[in-house]
Amino acid sequence: MSKKKTLFSGAIGGFNRAQVAEYLEELNRKARVAKEQTDFEIARLETEISELTPLRDEVERQNGELSELKSEKELLENDVENQRKIIEQLKAENDLLSEKNAEMSKDYSLLREKARQYDADKSEAGGILERSKKEAEQILYRAEKKADELSEK
Repeated sequence: MSKKKTLFSGAIGGFNRAQVAEYLEELNRKARVAKEQTDFEIARLETEISELTPLRDEVERQNGELSELKSEKELLENDVENQRKIIEQLKAENDLLSEKNAEMSKDYSLLREKARQYDADKSEAGGILERSKKEAEQILYRAEKKADELSEK
């Protein structure tokens, strides 16, 4: 059988008052010590809370900034992606225009040569036309002169 620890020894007619008072004194002392320890721990925790509150506020502020930065990052990533697409389109357009430019450069060279030849022909034709005009005027003058001579005769 197990031994039971008795708190108070039995006396005739009840408990021993001194033992009960001593027990209550001991309980009060332990309660005071526990209260002091608890009060100390509460004060320590309140101090820790007051020290941590600004840190918590700072963390919340930084979390807000982080959220804003994430949103801004997402917008910038979308913008970068759109710019990349535009760049690709512009590169494709540039390639097409470069091909057209090369073709037109060939055509330009041919047309330039034709224009030079035309100018040369025009100059030559202009000279021939001037000579023909002068000769026609001389022939007309001589014909009129002969016609006058004949009409006088």
